[in-house]
Parts: sequence; C-alpha cells; structure tokens
Amino acid sequence: MKLKKFFGFLLCLLAMVLFSGSQLKAIALSSQIVENVSTQVLNLPEGVEFHIRKDKTAFNGDITLEKRDQNVQAIVIPKASETVELVVWAAGEDHKWGRATLRSTIVDFEKRNPGYRVIAGINGDFFDINDTYQPLSAHVSAG
Repeated sequence: MKLKKFFGFLLCLLAMVLFSGSQLKAIALSSQIVENVSTQVLNLPEGVEFHIRKDKTAFNGDITLEKRDQNVQAIVIPKASETVELVVWAAGEDHKWGRATLRSTIVDFEKRNPGYRVIAGINGDFFDINDTYQPLSAHVSAG
C-alpha cells in the first residue's frame, strides 16, 4: 500500500513538472510590436496635458512585416481637479446626427452651456465614407 501511495505521489509530481512548462507564451515582446518614435506633452490650462505620440506598430502583431505609422493622442485630466470636467458632446440638433468640425462642436458646446470654456477636444467618432454620415462606432454620452 505504501508503494502505491509513493508511485501516486511520484506520478503527480511528474505531471506537475511536465505540465507547468506548457503555459501560453507571448509571440513577441510588446517592445517588438510598438516602437515609440517621439512623445510630446503640451501643458494646457488647469493642469490638463495633451499627449502626442508617434509610434511604429507591427500590423496585427506580426513582427516580421514592416511596421506602420501610428499616431496616438490623449488628453490627461488631473484626477483631483475641481475646475475641470470631462464632457462628451455632439454638435447638432437633438436626437439627430450631423457633421461638424471639432472647432464648430466646441463653439456649439460653449453656446449651449454658458459659463463653460473648452480647453481641449478630441474628435473620436468614425464616419461612413460613402456620404451616409452615420458614425461607425458607438457615441458615448454623459461620459
């Protein structure tokens, strides 16, 4: 009986050793997929920062292909700010989609919300290029 327990223990130990090396492994390090070309940080009013990154990225994560240009822009708002508010806005009539530049969207927001001053904006929707003007991604409201 002791021999059966010993061999059972030995078999479990062997299984743990053999199968512990079969974990999933990444194909490439993240540094091989994304190569940062430049990073710029612009300081805006109220402690807000505008980050601009230019990267070269592997297409679909395939590091054997030539890397493609990628531009990443982000607005960073201080967490503890009492004077800065993140607002998602779409210019146009209520419940209707329309086309507007970022600048005209800012003017529309400030006109409809007296006392607010827009210090940064990002046009984040993707629109159908076949003149339907419908967004292809979800529009977030009251973010």
